[in-house]
Amino acid sequence: MTYILHSSPAAFGVRNASPFSLKAESLLRLAGVDYQRVDAQPVKGPRQKLPWLVTPDGETISDSRNILLHLQRAEGLDLPLAAHDVAVRRVAEEHLYFAAGYFRWTHHPDAVKRAFLGAVPAPLRGLVFGMVRRSVLKQFHAQGIGRRPESEILELAAEDLSALDGLLGEGPYYGGEELTVADVVVHAICSQLDGDLVDPLTELYRTFPGLVAHQARVERRAYPLAMDRAVQGSSAGRDSATPQLAAM
Repeated sequence: MTYILHSSPAAFGVRNASPFSLKAESLLRLAGVDYQRVDAQPVKGPRQKLPWLVTPDGETISDSRNILLHLQRAEGLDLPLAAHDVAVRRVAEEHLYFAAGYFRWTHHPDAVKRAFLGAVPAPLRGLVFGMVRRSVLKQFHAQGIGRRPESEILELAAEDLSALDGLLGEGPYYGGEELTVADVVVHAICSQLDGDLVDPLTELYRTFPGLVAHQARVERRAYPLAMDRAVQGSSAGRDSATPQLAAM
């Protein structure tokens, strides 16, 4: 029996162009279940967001957090919480995430359009992307990150990265020797920073070697068979992908 993960495509040198979709995919890997990845459009999801998961029994589960809870309950995924798990997740998913998305959508719109709208007929591609981009930029403005000059965005991102680095400490994981939910979350966000098209945030991220090493360490745990392969349109393992439309 196979799970179906509706998610973002591989793009920008990252196996999944949305950290929340990547988080969900990593959870499926760590749970050791069979799954197929299908690139999807957010507007078709039950909450109009990615990712969502269809279970072998036909149940639809929205949101990466709910996917985690399902895999813990139904598949016995043994992934504990770190001591500062909630704080780590809030910093990564509710602030650093927006900084990364801001630089991607404002600095590299043509690359984003090619990645997400390649299947849209050329005469419509610019029109559709213009509508999507305006919507995304409105989200950044409403959240607050879009109201700041880029120098302030970088200063705040540096604070986020410093906090994540400090909470990690000397241990390999946020749970010390034990992989936790926080590790999967930070891996998903930092994978975006370590990919293409979020500069100058990428340059800043790479000044934290502890976080860079952590991202690679979690990657090896979740995707051990893919470490020697380049990221392609189809992510490694029992999944498949065809790029369509997604949002960082």
